Amino acid sequence: MKTILFLLLLASPALHADSPREVFPSDYKPHPCASAELCGGFTRTEIMRYAAQFRGFNLDPRWLRSHWSQLEATFKPLCDKIATCFATPGNSEAFCTDILRPAFEESANRYPRQSYDWDQWIMTAVSYYVIELAHFPAKYREAQACAAELPVAGEPRKLETWIHPRDFGPGYNGLITIHAIDAETRVPVMGKVSFEGQRVFPIESPDGTAMTAFELKWPVVLNRVRNQTTGHEDLIVPPVTIQAVGYEPVTIQLPVEIATLEVSMSPEASQLKPGMNTITVTARDTTTGAPAEMRVMADDVVLGDTHHPLTIEIPASGKRPEIWITSLFDRYSDVVVAPAK
Repeated sequence: MKTILFLLLLASPALHADSPREVFPSDYKPHPCASAELCGGFTRTEIMRYAAQFRGFNLDPRWLRSHWSQLEATFKPLCDKIATCFATPGNSEAFCTDILRPAFEESANRYPRQSYDWDQWIMTAVSYYVIELAHFPAKYREAQACAAELPVAGEPRKLETWIHPRDFGPGYNGLITIHAIDAETRVPVMGKVSFEGQRVFPIESPDGTAMTAFELKWPVVLNRVRNQTTGHEDLIVPPVTIQAVGYEPVTIQLPVEIATLEVSMSPEASQLKPGMNTITVTARDTTTGAPAEMRVMADDVVLGDTHHPLTIEIPASGKRPEIWITSLFDRYSDVVVAPAK
């Protein structure tokens, strides 16, 4: 039984794990078209039958009877949130149900994990949630139809957005989630998430596109932009735009710190003489101190890689080419080692 439950939880949508903020704030403003009785259409017996036949769960009827009032009191606010989400124009049924599913499961954490009460509660929560899905489509259509008849605001509404985790360094290799809620009603809004200059694939979302409230895999490739001072290229974090029906688009900057380098050359540029010279360019990450693999250039000629002896020819005139380095893997911005002379 526990093996089946564990596999079920692994298969759940990967949403907002350990988010420091509520994905669906409790101080939201209920929608006038939200159904007051979205859930509660099934009896304990029906839930027990479903749990056994389709999930392999062994619910204890005595435990269920003694905890039923507590379960209903816990699930009712979650169903009310789904109802308001259903009535919010632009939100899909799948979006609303997916973002609230973890809350049903997490409600079991009032008990120690893997305890008997925890097992019974989470099996009931999953069964309750899934069986209620059966009549959600009709409720969703009703809520959307009701909302469509209401007066439409003359100006686009505003979004409030945030990112989880709140900051991460250049070496971060994990998941990020971009959240958006209506700035006035504080109801989650389904928005399309786009990264400038690239395509990002979500871990899981209702339609397979990157959207708010669903995890995205980081790292995202950094964009290159021309540095007007040096003439070379800097790496920047791609701006992210959130677009939702009826809302002003929002562009945000991800809280990513781009790695920088400490660079030196031996011998120094002033010591180079006309003719053939051997140089070694060293580059180290200023945060980790680790050597950075960079391509060493003389103007537009490739000399080789950092941390290796390289040969450079200085003409008889003593006119020295610009020596600079670039990252082949887009981890660091270009760096001028020695300007042309």
